[in-house]
Amino acid sequence: MSAVKELVSTSLWFVFIAALVGSPHFAYYALFPVSLLAVGFLIESPRGINVIKSTDRSVYRVGEEIRIRVNLSVERGIGWVLVRDSLPSEASLVRGSNVRAFFKGLKRLEVEYEYIIVPSKRGRYTLPPTEVYGEHVFGVRESTYAVFVGERDIAVMPGFVLSRRVRSPRGRSRLTVPVTTQSIRGAISTDFKEIREYFPGDPLKFINWKATARLGEVRVNEYEREGRKTVLFFVDVTERMSVGSTMETSLEHSSSLVASLAHYFLKRGYNVGLYLVGSGKLLMPSAGSEQFYSILRTLTEAQHMKGSPESFRSAVEKTKRIVAQYTPLLIYVTNLLEENYHDVTSSLASIASTSRNRLPAIVVDVFPYSVFENEAVSLIKLEKRALAVRLSPLAGIIHWDPAEVGVSSVLAKIILTVR
Repeated sequence: MSAVKELVSTSLWFVFIAALVGSPHFAYYALFPVSLLAVGFLIESPRGINVIKSTDRSVYRVGEEIRIRVNLSVERGIGWVLVRDSLPSEASLVRGSNVRAFFKGLKRLEVEYEYIIVPSKRGRYTLPPTEVYGEHVFGVRESTYAVFVGERDIAVMPGFVLSRRVRSPRGRSRLTVPVTTQSIRGAISTDFKEIREYFPGDPLKFINWKATARLGEVRVNEYEREGRKTVLFFVDVTERMSVGSTMETSLEHSSSLVASLAHYFLKRGYNVGLYLVGSGKLLMPSAGSEQFYSILRTLTEAQHMKGSPESFRSAVEKTKRIVAQYTPLLIYVTNLLEENYHDVTSSLASIASTSRNRLPAIVVDVFPYSVFENEAVSLIKLEKRALAVRLSPLAGIIHWDPAEVGVSSVLAKIILTVR
C-alpha cells in the first residue's frame, strides 16, 4: 500500500540522514513514522457497514418527485466512509446529493440523508444500488468496499391529465358516438340490432336458421343490451413507436394520452378496454376505478416490441368478437406512415363489416420527428397529411406533435370530437 511505503521510506530517509551527517538526533525522527505505522496496523478500516433505503411509497407518476432516504451505519474501525448511489439513466437528480462522505471515529457511526430524483420515463425500477468505500484513517490497511442493492421496486406510471382540468372548446361534435353503443354486461333487450356471423360462445338460441341456410354460413341475431357506452383503445407498441429521444418516444407520449382519456371516459361511466398492438396484451372493457388502475399498470409495463409480427389487422381479428358485442368507440394511437397505412385502412374496413352501421373510430397520428433537424422532417409531415386525407372517410384523424402541443390540448380536441 502506498501509505505504508511512504512511512517506511520516510523512516529510512531519517536513518540515512543521521548516518550521513553523523548526528543520532535524526535517527530519533525515524521513530515517528514507525510508531504511526504500528498504531495504524492496530486500527481497522471502517467495517460492519449496513445501508437501508426507503421511499414514501411504491407508485409514482412520470415527472413526480421521488424522495429516497438512506440510513447508513458503520459498526467499527476508524476512517473515512464514502457513499455513492447510482442513479437510473431515466431519472435526474433535483435536490440533495447521491454522493456523501462521513468520518467514522471511535463511536458507532449512524447517519441519515436523503435526495430527490424525478423520473422522466414510465416503467418499473429498483432502488439504485449504493456503493460504500471505507478508507483507513492512516491508509495503512486495505480499504473496505460493499454494494447494497435496492430491494424495493418502484412503479412509475404514465403522467395523465385529470379531466376536470381540461376545458373543452365549445362547439358541435364532429363524431357522434351512437346512443345504441351498449355494454355486453347489460341485460339483453328485445330490440333487434342486426344479423352477424357466429362467434364461438354465442347462445344457440340466437342462431338465425333462415339466414344460415341462405348464406351457407352460421349467422346469429344480435340484440341491443342495456348498459354503458364503451371505448376500446388500440395502442401501437411496435418499433415505429420508438422514434424520438431516449426519454420521449412516441410510446411515452401515447401512454400519457391514453391514460388521460381513460380517466375521462371512466369518470363518465363508460366501459374502457385496451389492446397493445404488437404485444397482444388485452384488457377487456370494464368500468370503475379498478379498471383505471389496471390500464395504468398495463401502460406502465408496455415496452417497444422489436420485430413483432402483429399488425393492427391481426389485433382487430383477435378482438372481433369484442367489437361485435360491445360496438365501441375505437381509438387507435399510432405513428401513421406509408408502411402501415394499408394495414390501418383494411383493419377499419374489417371493423365496419362487423356492424350494420360504421363504428365511430379515431386515429391519433403521433408525429415524433420534431426532435430531428433535417429536411426529411418536412417531407414526413407532408406524407402524413396526405395519408390522413385518404384515411378520413374511415375515421376521424387527430394529428399530434408532442413537441408543440401538450396532452391537455389533444385531450380537449378528442373530447370535442366525440362528446
